[in-house]
Formats: sequence, structure tokens, C-alpha cells
Amino acid sequence: MRRVRVTAAVRAAVLVSVVALACSGRARSGPAAGGERAVPLNALILTIDSLRADHLGFMGYPLPTSPVLDELARHSIVFEHARSPGTWTSPSLISLFTSLFPPAHGVEGRGVVPSPRLHTPVEAAQEAGYAAFGYTLGENYENLGFAPIPDKDLVRLLRNREQGPFLAWMHLRGPHLPYSPPMEVWRQFWPGGTAPSDEVRARLRRLMAEPMVFKGSWTAVAGDAEWIRSLYDAEVKAQDEAVGEILRVLAEQRLDERTLVVVTSDHGEELLDHGYIGHASTSRDSAPYEELLRVPLLVHIPGYREGARVGAGYPVGLEDVLPTVLAAIGVKIPRRLHGRNLLPLVENPREWRNRPMCARATPCGWQCENRAERRRNEAVVDGAIKLLRRRDESGATITEELYDLSRDPGEHHALPPHAVDASEIKRLRAILDRWGRSARWRPAPRPWLAPKS
Repeated sequence: MRRVRVTAAVRAAVLVSVVALACSGRARSGPAAGGERAVPLNALILTIDSLRADHLGFMGYPLPTSPVLDELARHSIVFEHARSPGTWTSPSLISLFTSLFPPAHGVEGRGVVPSPRLHTPVEAAQEAGYAAFGYTLGENYENLGFAPIPDKDLVRLLRNREQGPFLAWMHLRGPHLPYSPPMEVWRQFWPGGTAPSDEVRARLRRLMAEPMVFKGSWTAVAGDAEWIRSLYDAEVKAQDEAVGEILRVLAEQRLDERTLVVVTSDHGEELLDHGYIGHASTSRDSAPYEELLRVPLLVHIPGYREGARVGAGYPVGLEDVLPTVLAAIGVKIPRRLHGRNLLPLVENPREWRNRPMCARATPCGWQCENRAERRRNEAVVDGAIKLLRRRDESGATITEELYDLSRDPGEHHALPPHAVDASEIKRLRAILDRWGRSARWRPAPRPWLAPKS
């Protein structure tokens, strides 16, 4: 998406529009699951690439990176512990829109798309009378049920839409490498309010210019971390303003009273937490640590549970988003999905049963070459204990790491195996193995990539 530059006057107008969007539905009934609506709800899903949950104000971050989202969050359901099932874009977003785990939808590398035999949640919405438009990212994103947004211009689509309910998806560039925010925004986050020296600028030049910085090709020195965070935070702020522009158009078109809005991310971003920058596709060597798996998730349903927060003790996944959206807009949820409707969790958390949260991806994401695409890094979290496992091309385990996230949330001190009961380690391995065998749909090769007969 193109860079959005916003003046102070427009910023103020955007915030007013967000308040209007948030307040507009208060007198209306709840979602379709709990009450009938005279006019069907639309649904707008905004995914922001590489957005960490812990760099947003409504998730406790102390810097002003997200005033628009913070205001929207005050009138939305905020899920404080949302997780991605992958560490790069394609497997994560395909899980979001198919409501299947990556081993099941099978889109874990280049050259494949979801099976055309899948009945996706997006197609269920279409069958219920919804027009479905999506920001198709090209390869990997066919067979989901979306028609492409003309010219990838969501604002124009909203202004020129036809009558009838819609389900729309827009993917924003997000704080993805290169970190090249507008100077006036970056200046707000300079450490100590002081401009970077020429030496610092020289070291950051690659990060500000290149979309991929492979692990081992760039070395940080003391003090770089805070400058990298300042660039990242400025990128977050710029994307927050882009979200505000979209919400302003919703209000301008009088769609705010009848549009459900979801904001989430495909995955997080490594900012030297474990010694490198980016994620699987930009570093070509990543592992499913928490900074890559924890994502924001807020759901604004006009007039329903505005300001509710689902605590960190209730982990949810991207695969749960579409079943929740369908339930809220009154569309029957397809069978055989892995995701769950989260509205019962919002209504009665005491009756909710948590489940283990798993993730896996190739360590090199979009940049895998040859046999490297067969490697998998995977993780399972159940309660406080996390098992992280690396597998080679044959599927054999190379290494395992254990962490107690209650004591070591940053995963800097792996536990020795004897610190965790052997039966617990065995149980976590079995969960990962079962999850990895959850495949039911063979992905389809794209016709132009299929091998010649």
C-alpha cells in the first residue's frame, strides 16, 4: 500500500471519525448471534504486516504509536493473547481465511494455493448474499473466495460500492522491512529526542532501504536496538494513520453504524530480540519465538460488548477470526474448520476451554531455496511451558528448546530437559505430532507452476 502522509488537521479529523465509528452503534442490538438486525452487518478485515502486539498503546506500550487503534480498541473487543500459526505471511493469512491450521491447508511455500475443494468461510459469506473483495497478494491466495479489489484501492471501493452487504479484506504494508517511515514521524520516536549521528544513519541505511536483510549479512552494535525500535515504531504510527483514513471513509459513507471491523496482523517482527531483524521471509532464518507469534486482535461490532477485553489467560488464534466474523454477521459457519467462534468466550469465559496453541513454518519463508523449503520450525504452548522444535528436510528433529513463559516471557533462557517432567515433554511432542498430521486438503499447484507432463 502506498505511504500515507497525514497533516495535523487530517489527523484530528481521523480521530473524530474513529470516535464516531466507535460510538455509532451503541443503541443498536448485538451481533446476529444475539439479536436480529434490520440491516445486515458488513465486515471489514484489516491485516497489517509484521505488526507486533506489544508495540501498540492498547496493549500496554508506553509510546504513542497507535492513537487511532487505541481509540478504536476502547470501543471494541480486545483479545490480549492472540497468536499467529506461522512466522511469515502466506501460511498465516491462509489460516486466517480458511480457518485451518497450516498443516491442513498446506500452503507453506511457493507455488501452491488452497485446494479448490475447500469450502471457505469467505465462500459461505458469498452464499449468504455478501459481496467478497480482497487485497489478493498474488501467488498462494487463490481459491479463498475473494474477488480482487479493483486497483487494490479499498477507499475507492468503499466510495463506489454497490448496494448489499460486503465482506472486504485489506492488507496493509505495515512495519515491514525496509523501515523507511516519513521523517516527520520518525522524529517523534528518536531516542532521547536527539537526531541520529551520521555513524548511526550509516549502520541503519540497509534496514531503511532493503526489504530483506538475511541473518548474518548485517551486524548490530551496542545502541542499535533502540534506533531500530524507533524506526519500527514510526512505521507503526504511519500505518495507524492509514487505518484512520480507512475508518474516516467508512464514517463518510455512513457505513460505520453497520460495519464490523477486525484489525490484526499476519505475524510479529524480530527486533534483535534473538539477534536478528525481521521474520522468516526477510531474515531467511527464523524460529517461532513469541515476538513473531503474538499479534494484535481487536474486533469492533457496533453496539456489542464495546470495550470488552479477553485476558491473556485465554489464547486465541488467527484461525478463529472468520468463524467469529460469520457468527457476528449471522452467516452459518462451515463444518470441519479448526477455528472457533470466539463470541461464547466473550460472553462467558468461565465456560471456555483453552487448547494448546501450535505454530510452524519454514525458517526461510518466501526465500526458501531447493530442499530448504522442507525444513520446519514449530512450537506448542500449553499453559506456561513452550516447546520449540526444529526439523530438517527429512522431518527428523534437529534441536528442541523448552521455555517457561511465566518466568521467561522473552525466551532468553532455555530450560534444561530435567527441569520439566519427562511426561510433560512427551505430551507436548505428541500434541505437535498430531497437529502436524491434521492435513485433510492437498494444496493445488498453480497452473503456470505445475510440472510439465
